[in-house]
Amino acid sequence: MKRCPICNNTNLIIFYKQKNIPLFQNVTYSDINSAINTLCSDVLLTKCKNCNFVFNSNFKKISLDYNENYQNEQANSNIFKTHILDVFYILKNYFKSQTKVVEIGCGKGFFLEFLLKHKIDIVGFDPTYESNNKKIIKDYFSNKYKIKADFIILRHILEHIQNPLDFLYEIALTNNYKGKIYIEVPDFEWIYKNKSIEDIFNEHCNYFTKETLSMLFNNSEINYIFKDQYIYLIANLNDLKNKSDLKNVLHKEKKYKFADNKKYIYILENNNNIAIWGAGAKGNTFVNIFDPKKIYIKCVIDINKKKQGRFIAKTGHKIISVKQILNYNIETIIIMNINYIEEIKFEINKINKYIKIITL
Repeated sequence: MKRCPICNNTNLIIFYKQKNIPLFQNVTYSDINSAINTLCSDVLLTKCKNCNFVFNSNFKKISLDYNENYQNEQANSNIFKTHILDVFYILKNYFKSQTKVVEIGCGKGFFLEFLLKHKIDIVGFDPTYESNNKKIIKDYFSNKYKIKADFIILRHILEHIQNPLDFLYEIALTNNYKGKIYIEVPDFEWIYKNKSIEDIFNEHCNYFTKETLSMLFNNSEINYIFKDQYIYLIANLNDLKNKSDLKNVLHKEKKYKFADNKKYIYILENNNNIAIWGAGAKGNTFVNIFDPKKIYIKCVIDINKKKQGRFIAKTGHKIISVKQILNYNIETIIIMNINYIEEIKFEINKINKYIKIITL
């Protein structure tokens, strides 16, 4: 029997389904056959009718192995670097000269390296880390590591954890329920408001709102960031609620319903020589839903050099650099994330200012 991973309730409703989506959205492939034969699964977006928490009740954890082939680095973009700076300004007042900081899921280490340059005493954990900074442990965080931190950073990790509350308990217990935690996750209300179904995929098993994230703690500071696409929370670990307190959390039920997004089909059918910009999770999901047979989209553009020349999971769309746009005679580019539009327009206009640009 399926249960809500937050309040343990069994009163659930499936309100959206995506069929045959790759298990990994941020893994690309060196050859097209490997890409096409990647493992896939259905995503069943499920809402708890007790606490309103949204999650994928068909999440396939057993097949996920985050390693060096996992590429979700966004720091190639100056827009994203500005976001990192915004996060730093939120956190810097919490960092004193003796503050010990731990970043769980530090990825390729960009934010951690940024904090090190600002004299922050920090260590990180991530199995996808590729370089040799001794401050980063190339492993999943677990209770075998006694972290003893004053401040713990959890950026875009909790949406990947099948049992997020248990994971927070593990962090708190390992740190003796001391210190503070910063949590940053995508905002499901933004996804729903914008009907952004390309933001729904297997890697994300949890979909938080301000309401459902804040209900995990007795007290917290919570707000929006990255032009409201993300939410962040800061709380004391000793304010983490007990499971017994969450069982009886009752909210006015929210109802979600996604449209068929026929507008996306219209865009594809009424434009020529299309490329999409962004070979990350949004781009992967978009091509798998709307162009699984490579009828409309000629290629995918990405500025991450480690993705260029490789192939998107399942569909096999080729990933190219910006400079290769002319080789593919691209006339239309669909941008996956509107936050990057000015940065992308600047790059496209250097190649061909007559290319049509569309945002979702």
